[in-house]
Amino acid sequence: MIQLETLYTLARSSITHNATLGRGLWLEVGDPKREAITQQADGLHIYLPALLGLCVAAVDAFGLVAHDVIPKSLANRELEDKTDVPDEYQKQVDELIKKFKGMGSGEQITVTARDR
Repeated sequence: MIQLETLYTLARSSITHNATLGRGLWLEVGDPKREAITQQADGLHIYLPALLGLCVAAVDAFGLVAHDVIPKSLANRELEDKTDVPDEYQKQVDELIKKFKGMGSGEQITVTARDR
């Protein structure tokens, strides 16, 4: 056992070991079955293999309904609204482009913005 402890002491880098595993964590052999997230006295404990499994399952489940959900979502409607530019706004943009192209070095232009 002393040889193992000596080897461990010589081979282990406290910088990378503690940074990679986190201080106070234990490595286990095999695949222990635990909940992905558990509340314990010292805080939340997250078991990454189980959490990954839950995330994969959630993405797979969403993939089955995404074709229905995404087109009806608020985020999608907001993106579509951004493509509907009022004619008045487009005219202002076109006028500014002409002004910018005609400006010389050091000239200034005042621009104001407002929400729709």
